[in-house]
Amino acid sequence: ERQRERIEELGRSVRAQNDELAAVREALEAQVRRERDEAAKAAREAGGGVMTDDAIADSGDRMYESNLVKGMGNEAYAKANRATGQARARKLREAAELYGRAHGVDPDNVAVLTNRAAVHMALGRFGDAANDCRLAVETADRVKADAKLKARAYERMGKAELQLKRPEEALRAFEGARASGGEGLEGLE
Repeated sequence: ERQRERIEELGRSVRAQNDELAAVREALEAQVRRERDEAAKAAREAGGGVMTDDAIADSGDRMYESNLVKGMGNEAYAKANRATGQARARKLREAAELYGRAHGVDPDNVAVLTNRAAVHMALGRFGDAANDCRLAVETADRVKADAKLKARAYERMGKAELQLKRPEEALRAFEGARASGGEGLEGLE
């Protein structure tokens, strides 16, 4: 009995350390991305707004890599939906981390934000879900993303706001979904 408790305690400690390492890794990746994006912006500005071949290739590489990691997040989310208890929670946290990594690789990928919002909802992290949705809407506006993605972000934001007992914000979000052309959107991209 005592040995089992010790093993469980060690497992919790290892998971906590892994979570801390993931947060540090994510922060470092975000810093590298910001520096890379600033360099690309400087190159565009120096070139009169024309992107270099390297910048275009880098953008395509980021999108490809982000979508690969998003696919891994989708797999983890699907497995979570087939699991129960701690296994479900573990897979949901894994999916959230993968979507975060995918967003870190390509901050213009709106789908990973809406997918991570769905995971936050499943974990009961409604504030995080609403924040991801707000960022998704802002990003969708900035990159001129598909209207369906923007509508999905608004829809999930509305659901999160309802859970947070903020009906006025929820109503605005649902109106945003309707204005964006969304109908029956629930699901992962």
